Amino acid sequence: MHEEIADHEKWLAVYSTPAPSASAVARAKSAAREAMLASRVRRPRTAWRVWQGVAASAAIIALAVFVGYRAVQTTPSAPLAVAERDPIPSLPEASREGTTRVTDFDDDLTDLETWSAQANWGMSGASLFELMDEALDDDTDRAPGDNGSS
Repeated sequence: MHEEIADHEKWLAVYSTPAPSASAVARAKSAAREAMLASRVRRPRTAWRVWQGVAASAAIIALAVFVGYRAVQTTPSAPLAVAERDPIPSLPEASREGTTRVTDFDDDLTDLETWSAQANWGMSGASLFELMDEALDDDTDRAPGDNGSS
């Protein structure tokens, strides 16, 4: 692309560019001045006036004051001391059993993970599946080799 532009520049350099006449330059300057003066005199309708800016600033300040006032009204005046707060309620018995079960399950999985990291597993992974199925299954009346498919 740069070569194409350079070729066009060489072609243009062959031809002389005539200088504009003095009357053409004067007409261009006159037209530019008239356009600039017309744009100064004529204000666009979308321009902000000073009073609109002042009103917008006052509205924002009033909104900020209102939000601050409402925030003070809706929050307590002094935060409660840590000793005055209600103690954390104890867990119900059913929740304690669930927590214990989850903790035991986590310990079992940690033991299984430690044991399986040292074992040499084949590509099929069938023995790992059976071991995981047995560890996760609460139903103990299935045979150890049975993976639950019928």
